[in-house]
Amino acid sequence: LLVIPALFIAACGGTTQGKTTTHVLTALGYVGGSLTENMSPYSPNVNPGVDGLLYENLEFVNFITGQETPVLATSHQFSSDNKTLTFSLRQGVKWSDGQAFTANDVVFTFMMLKQYPGADGNGLWQHLASVTSSDPGTVVLTFNDAAPTLLPYIEGTYIVPQHVWAGVSDIAKYTNLPTPGHPVVGSGPFVLTNFTQGQSITLKANPDYYGDKPA
Repeated sequence: LLVIPALFIAACGGTTQGKTTTHVLTALGYVGGSLTENMSPYSPNVNPGVDGLLYENLEFVNFITGQETPVLATSHQFSSDNKTLTFSLRQGVKWSDGQAFTANDVVFTFMMLKQYPGADGNGLWQHLASVTSSDPGTVVLTFNDAAPTLLPYIEGTYIVPQHVWAGVSDIAKYTNLPTPGHPVVGSGPFVLTNFTQGQSITLKANPDYYGDKPA
């Protein structure tokens, strides 16, 4: 910690041929203790990196700027009364086990949160009336009351594969640990190859990722 201020000061000033060049050193730190036996995006004890690297949401929302970036959904549209929200989903997405991602996975994920309220940390089902799919590329959410301020939390919901999670008894308690023959299946740019409790998480690039190919 003592080294960082010195590096920062050294990086901020410099003169070359009479011109001053400013450089900014950004240091990011994470303090979370030992890694836990938890790979579930719906657990408060999930390991860092599971959300985003292994599992993805519908759209990424920058809570500082408000900018929305399409992820599993390419766009959304509210009805005029703000009681219906329609998402258009990205086509050609595959789960890391090769199965196709469809609207059924999105509907399943939201219905799973309804079934297990302990995992619905944003209280979405206090306002939602239903979540359905009109076709494999479209998901429609209807509300009991107009609640447009829920949009960032709906966009930020991490989507899981129905064919893997359908057998989970309670997602609020599920740790989603890999076992022989049952890997962690997500849609993100990386896949889990090894986990050592308290010590390390090893990832590799997802060769079937739909977006920019990760290193």
